[in-house]
Amino acid sequence: MRALALLALATLGAFGCAATPKKVAIPGHEGPPKVRALAERCEKDDAEACVVLGTLFLLEDTGVQRDLGKGTALLDRACKLGDQTGCGMYGLLGIAFPIGLDRDQARALVVRACEKVPIICVGWATLVLEGRFDGAADPARGVKILARACEHPEGGMACTTLGTFYSEGRYVTQDGPRARELYERACSLKDGKGCNYLGVLLEDGKDGKKDRKKAYALFETACKLGVAWGCLNLGYVQRDETGPNGKDDKAAFLSIAKACDLGLPKACTQLGYLLSGGYGVPADEAKAFQHFSRACDGNDGEGCLEKGTRLRKGLGTKVDKTAARKAYEKGCAQGDGVACTWAAQLAEDGDGGPKDLSAAQDFDLRGCQLGTGEGCMSAGLRHLNGSGVKKDESRARALFDEGCTKGAASACRELGRAFQQGLGGPKDPTKGLAMFEKACAAGHALACVDVGVTHEDGVIVPRDVAKAATLYDKGCEGGSGVGCRFLANLHWSGALGTEDKARAVGLYKRGCDAGDGKACHFYANALAGGQGVKLDPAGAAAAYRKACKAGVTEACGTGEED
Repeated sequence: MRALALLALATLGAFGCAATPKKVAIPGHEGPPKVRALAERCEKDDAEACVVLGTLFLLEDTGVQRDLGKGTALLDRACKLGDQTGCGMYGLLGIAFPIGLDRDQARALVVRACEKVPIICVGWATLVLEGRFDGAADPARGVKILARACEHPEGGMACTTLGTFYSEGRYVTQDGPRARELYERACSLKDGKGCNYLGVLLEDGKDGKKDRKKAYALFETACKLGVAWGCLNLGYVQRDETGPNGKDDKAAFLSIAKACDLGLPKACTQLGYLLSGGYGVPADEAKAFQHFSRACDGNDGEGCLEKGTRLRKGLGTKVDKTAARKAYEKGCAQGDGVACTWAAQLAEDGDGGPKDLSAAQDFDLRGCQLGTGEGCMSAGLRHLNGSGVKKDESRARALFDEGCTKGAASACRELGRAFQQGLGGPKDPTKGLAMFEKACAAGHALACVDVGVTHEDGVIVPRDVAKAATLYDKGCEGGSGVGCRFLANLHWSGALGTEDKARAVGLYKRGCDAGDGKACHFYANALAGGQGVKLDPAGAAAAYRKACKAGVTEACGTGEED
């Protein structure tokens, strides 16, 4: 009951400044069976039932309509029946909201209740720390209240709260060992959050010795005590091959499912991944989609990202670009940078709604702010090209730089191009090469081709055709049709020492298959002339058609492409 009471106090801000409640009869008789039973018990002067019922009226999704007036009336009744939890909660409400209770009387109720019910001390300390108890914030007093409550046999939550202050350096000087001590006491007093926080410290080895076996046991205890994060952390450890008990996907699935059922949206997202990949259970994309949707409904940005992706691709559900776009937009609003980039892409393409370049730019800029380098890069390209925004090469260059710093290989390549061409700032081919090399090392295939061109040209660095070939090959292997074509050119011309037209033709075909129109054109020429490959007029015609469709105008009208 007391944990339920604290949850109610933590959510009171949603009421705003409520009107003074009127006296009401015992409510709840119209609710579900459990609520009706509480109402009947409260009518018979069962104070604890009045507190629980009052708390239900202060929370959402409890089977009754949220109502501050009814909740406070029930807590007042419990207090008059001698229940200190009811008195403390009623007093805290009287301080936080204009419910018709004299503030001095409210403060007295809170102070007296704190002596018997430590959880009320947590609420009292919070108001003191925020300056809402008697008009002035008093960190020293708030910490003292929590420390005293922590000494109580039922003061586990106070210990945990104080532990977080010492761990984070809020209101007190940061002290990791002291935080550990407080979490240990909280856990010994059966406060699940304290067990979980201590487990995190032991898992990471922060502020003391690392002990993964003990961390596992603490997560397990926290989960048994109903702490969702404890269940999720337990699931993470159970999935880890290096964990104390090895990898156990089935056990992990059960732990993470419990965390999801306890209302942790992030856990629902993780459960979706397990269902999608078939970890611990048979793969089920439909159920995965349901859990990603549940996570998104709970405002987990990553869950919205995955929901959007499945709606876009038709994984576990039917394709719905409109719903996908909304999911991405919500994910972006909830702080997922990748969701922002997808929201931007759909807005730019006009998928799932009207084409909106201005909105696309806003989404990409938010993604950039959230640390997604691809968002910075895309926003920079719009400024570079003047697409939906004012053309601004300097701004574009700055965004490419930011995106590169945030790990987007594509942004590093665009920054390299800006340096080489002098876009938005001084021309600096050497820095441009360095950016191409960075992008290539990060796996950007076309950037590897850019580096190869630099080595083949021999303008910035000494000419090295062999090194260029290696880089073109890397680009080709990474999916760049241009890389395949450039490597084919070296083999065709004999620039590597000997001509190898057969290998060149194979590379032209590979480049063509990767979408490079010029590679298709060269491949068509080889087939039409029987050079390096058997003469094949029909194959040549097909390759010319492909080259023409890819925008190679000289291929149009050649052979039988029409």
